Amino acid sequence: IDGTLTNSSNAPLTVTFTVTPRLAGCTNGTAVQTTVIVEPTVAVTAVGETICSGTDTDIDVNTLFSGTNGVRYTWTVSDPSGLGATNGPAAVQFSDNIQQTLTNDTHTNPRMVTYTIHGFTIDGLGAEQCAGPSIDVEVWVEPEVEVTASGQTICSEQSTSIDVNTSYSGTNGVLYRWTVNDPDGLGA
Repeated sequence: IDGTLTNSSNAPLTVTFTVTPRLAGCTNGTAVQTTVIVEPTVAVTAVGETICSGTDTDIDVNTLFSGTNGVRYTWTVSDPSGLGATNGPAAVQFSDNIQQTLTNDTHTNPRMVTYTIHGFTIDGLGAEQCAGPSIDVEVWVEPEVEVTASGQTICSEQSTSIDVNTSYSGTNGVLYRWTVNDPDGLGA
């Protein structure tokens, strides 16, 4: 029995075939039934993020799909800047997020890692079956920002004007704060 079965739902569906043997001119033989389980094609969702250098990703991968023996996901990475991203294991539970420490030591520009994620059902032995479409999730890794500040000499009763600079050109701009050590009580 040949045919193409399509499951557009998010759960396994069952089709039952009844086969009845018959010889020409004779009565029908005993019918037998066989069942075909049609697994869904698992789609996943996930949202990219921006993190600081030296911190972990926390990509929450989700699906609304189920399979007869469960559903899992895996990922591959594109990490052209060498930030420390690695491909995922063969089968990850949807309750487990993608967590990897990424380091951007450029001190100037954010760098991007792309995670390509796809979900799948698993067979009775835990192997990948019925892979769904892949999605790409971008993670931007901000560098540790370095600043320079020029000291100065001023006269009493003059205001300071300390020039603070950075070569950083990132996704969200740079803010900075300062503290003052004024042991002589000059009013800083």
